[in-house]
Amino acid sequence: MSSDLREFIMLLQSCQQISRPLAKSIFRDGQMFGRHVEKERIINFLLHTRGGSTGEVEVLPIIGDDGTGKATLVQHACDDARVRRHFAVIMLCCTYTITADRGTPVLRSKRSIGDGGINLNDPMQLFKGQLWDKKFLMVFEDVDMKKMQMLEGLLPSMGCSKEGSKVIITTNNRHVGALGTVDPITLKVFPFPEYWFFFKAHAFAGRDVEENLRLVSAGKSIAMKLNGSFFGAKIVGAVLRDQSDPKLWDMVLRDVAGLSLLGDAIAHVWDLADNLLPG
Repeated sequence: MSSDLREFIMLLQSCQQISRPLAKSIFRDGQMFGRHVEKERIINFLLHTRGGSTGEVEVLPIIGDDGTGKATLVQHACDDARVRRHFAVIMLCCTYTITADRGTPVLRSKRSIGDGGINLNDPMQLFKGQLWDKKFLMVFEDVDMKKMQMLEGLLPSMGCSKEGSKVIITTNNRHVGALGTVDPITLKVFPFPEYWFFFKAHAFAGRDVEENLRLVSAGKSIAMKLNGSFFGAKIVGAVLRDQSDPKLWDMVLRDVAGLSLLGDAIAHVWDLADNLLPG
């Protein structure tokens, strides 16, 4: 190290540190926090095909509690340029009830990337015509046991699709993972220090965290009750972001203290936000 650089570093170390709170949250809506290893695992699954034709479409289950970032993770994987180039069509689908007259699943597509000629209103018909010669990716979100039964009837019809076509399913039920043709990706709750960093960025954006230790204490207690839910951190963080009254923070803490396990608490978090957010 040169003497000039050493003197410059010593000068910086002698300067008083100035705390500058963020002007706004450092996380945009839909921005992924962590999960980069899992994202690359998804992309690797999408871009590579198993050797030898098995007559079935490859299915990757992604399992995790509600609010742990499954949808955001899949979104970022699907938005990767390599994935977009690889598939002619990428579709995000929802499953509904079984029709009474025909006994077949009714599908609706929420989003499609790729071929503009694809009929989004009836994805079931795609396998009979539009998709038979195209390499596609279909994502089924929030698959529960009832939807699992529907997919058990649907997935075999995809076996005649173009080689390399893939399916991703997201679920909070490990039994749904049996639909997979490869090992599932399981999203675990982040350790509290990492989750606290995420929650703090949403709840304290624009403020010096250390200026009010009572808010910090209440914030940590709230974050612990949210049990690693990114969704909960965003919603509750939005409630608290512009509030400096410790009484409000204590009220939120009392409310979330009654939350059950994460999977049963999402509706409660929504109700909390509806009650506390203005308008």
